[in-house]
Amino acid sequence: MEHAWRPTGDSEVQAPPVPAIIRSSGSSWVVEMDNMINFTELPKHRAGQSVYRVPKYIKDMTNDPDAYQPKLVSLGPFHHGDEVLLPMEAHKRRAVVQLVKRSGKSLREFIAAVEEISDHLYDAYKNLDETWHQDRERFVELMVTDGCFLISGADEDDLAGRECRGGLRV
Repeated sequence: MEHAWRPTGDSEVQAPPVPAIIRSSGSSWVVEMDNMINFTELPKHRAGQSVYRVPKYIKDMTNDPDAYQPKLVSLGPFHHGDEVLLPMEAHKRRAVVQLVKRSGKSLREFIAAVEEISDHLYDAYKNLDETWHQDRERFVELMVTDGCFLISGADEDDLAGRECRGGLRV
């Protein structure tokens, strides 16, 4: 029996017709996910914290005390500045240069786009070190740098000419 997702509430919402290729796959997961995608409204911004340090009790479950320490690159403020991760900072800066040049936008436009959502980014981190709260400019620079690095890691052919939030094109 197929389990169709339906939003809760007073009104009954009918699912849209399922394309034949999906119906023929027999995957109720595909149908359920398609219904959720079509009928779920997302808030403009996620509220609350969503980026955490790995709790000690989870770290204690492994025999390797460094299992949850990044080995190659830091992303975000938690491990930024760790000596072993510093060599990747030059690569991250090159990613900023490449992405800004490909976009046809200025670096200031990237910074402005991140500044616009910086409160939400701050709020996403649980127990963010106080130094990041004191230096908002540094936090925004880090978010721009790491964001460009992540985007540049994707296949450039997949990103070519696509518009991102804030009208930035990559």
